[in-house]
Amino acid sequence: MTRLAIGTLALALLALPLRAADDNKADPKAASEFEALAKDFDSAQNAFMAEYAKATTNEERQKLIADKAPKADKAAPKFLALAEKYPKDPIALDALLWVIANGEASLHRKDSPASKALTMLEKLFITSPDLGRAVAVFTDKPSTSAEKFLRQVIDKNDSKDVKGQAWLSLAQMLRERAQMVRELKATPNFAKMVEQEEGKEFVAEWSKLDPDDIQKESEKAFEQVVKDYADVSVKLGPRTVKIARRAEANLFEMRKLAVGKTVPDEELEFLGGKKVKLSDLKGKVVVLDFWATWCEPCREMLPGEKKLVEKLKDSPFTFVGISVDEEKKDLEAFLKKMDMTWPQVHNGPEGGIAEKWNVQYFPTIYVIDAKGVIRYKDVRGKDLDEAVEKLLKEDK
Repeated sequence: MTRLAIGTLALALLALPLRAADDNKADPKAASEFEALAKDFDSAQNAFMAEYAKATTNEERQKLIADKAPKADKAAPKFLALAEKYPKDPIALDALLWVIANGEASLHRKDSPASKALTMLEKLFITSPDLGRAVAVFTDKPSTSAEKFLRQVIDKNDSKDVKGQAWLSLAQMLRERAQMVRELKATPNFAKMVEQEEGKEFVAEWSKLDPDDIQKESEKAFEQVVKDYADVSVKLGPRTVKIARRAEANLFEMRKLAVGKTVPDEELEFLGGKKVKLSDLKGKVVVLDFWATWCEPCREMLPGEKKLVEKLKDSPFTFVGISVDEEKKDLEAFLKKMDMTWPQVHNGPEGGIAEKWNVQYFPTIYVIDAKGVIRYKDVRGKDLDEAVEKLLKEDK
């Protein structure tokens, strides 16, 4: 459970079934059994998502999630049994990663399927050169058991690639933990939700932690990646990227894009060719919205954004969309269809300001005041409207 998963359709973004790094090493029978289990769950999830897409209100969506969403923890015992059946086969690693990546009950609970899978993973694969593809699943699972596992990987695994990826995952996990602790301290409603998921003892223990100390530790881990693992790459979908580049992007975001920092002076090229620096927009309240036409939460925000832009058309305010859509022509067609008149940047799926700013999910929103200072991040709906109006009043 993470700060991003609570109250969202996290289950719709469950990790895709992992496959053995080298299919030739896998027992065909073991591979076939894994494929069958994964296919059964994928089919149930696809059927659910088809029904979810037809829902028209948040109430309908939440009810569907509660009543009909496939439960990964119900499927998990079959994957655990598969790993026990083929403990030396690469498919066992796939099965254990499936349970950890998709687990509903968190790693904080020792009796959860994910915790059982982690124990088996440590026993069977801690020194495996294939473990690099495993450590990424811990990025958004900021538990002490996950941290312990990653540190053991760093100490015991001889593969430089695996060590580097473990350092990167550790750094990202610590960063997530720092943010979670901040929200526990600052937001009573968030603390209540976490308490329901993890229990009162967990909330009481984590509320005592110092998020600044955790963030400093995270930064040191990112620096370790930059210093010692510049030649290590990872596969991200169709792309291969250097993990040092990912670490540098995280450091840039943490140090330059925190609330209260002056926004970096980036140059944006709007559709139509006009180029504008963020410094040119000083004197205005600015919203930067990283989004995509295929992003359902982004699409759900459009009516509210249109109302906000129309309401403040005569105010010192600018709303800028930064799209990561693959094709510019598809973006332009969508903008025309939806009558979206505010400035848009076509960043594309790779590179650009989205990569430099380490944008990992959509929408990602920054609200910048008239002095060029980042004042809010990831506010949506009514909270976004109120944030903008508050900053406009400050400038009067």
